[in-house]
Amino acid sequence: MLEMIVSSFMVGFFVAIPPGTVTVVATQKSILYGFKSSLFFTFGSCISDIFYIFVVFFGIAPIFANSFLLKVIFWYFSSILLFYFGYDALMALKNGTGVSKTQSEERTLLKNILSGILITLSNPMTIAGWVVIAGGFFTHWKGEWPSIHQYGMLSIMVMMLGVLFWFIPLLFFISKVKIFLNSYVIKGFLLISALFFIGLGFFSIFSATNLIFR
Repeated sequence: MLEMIVSSFMVGFFVAIPPGTVTVVATQKSILYGFKSSLFFTFGSCISDIFYIFVVFFGIAPIFANSFLLKVIFWYFSSILLFYFGYDALMALKNGTGVSKTQSEERTLLKNILSGILITLSNPMTIAGWVVIAGGFFTHWKGEWPSIHQYGMLSIMVMMLGVLFWFIPLLFFISKVKIFLNSYVIKGFLLISALFFIGLGFFSIFSATNLIFR
């Protein structure tokens, strides 16, 4: 039982470490709007992760992974969100890195959670990643562990604890050290993240169009 819990935790933890879209957005929010904003964005992302792990757990991942229509929709919708985050970074760069109290209040709890859900849910690479990682984990569930049908849900929750165990300290640290960063460093990060999002947005459009016309 303990080995299963530890293994599930490590799966979530190591999945969270490689930097990707969620990491960049969460870092951007932590720098611009503070720890709370980035934390709720991460919670939203975890909701989508849990959904996809359930999809893998119940064996219906091929419906998502092999559906031409869903792939096209996901790629196009993902490009819209990526362009939005790129635009958001450019506007922050243009208007300066300080955020007024009124602007901060506009970053509502629901908005951050929803953006986290959408950016993760619409990313075709998310379902592909969880198919490989969670799918492999569930497939090789050790015989000496408790029944996967009884403890599979517990395993999924522990995986997400592993994800949060990486993100929460990281985002808290970033939100605290940003006061030691000069404006040039912050502006440089915003410019790089904007180019990152816009570049991924064009890649998403290309991927969707390639699916249609190939």
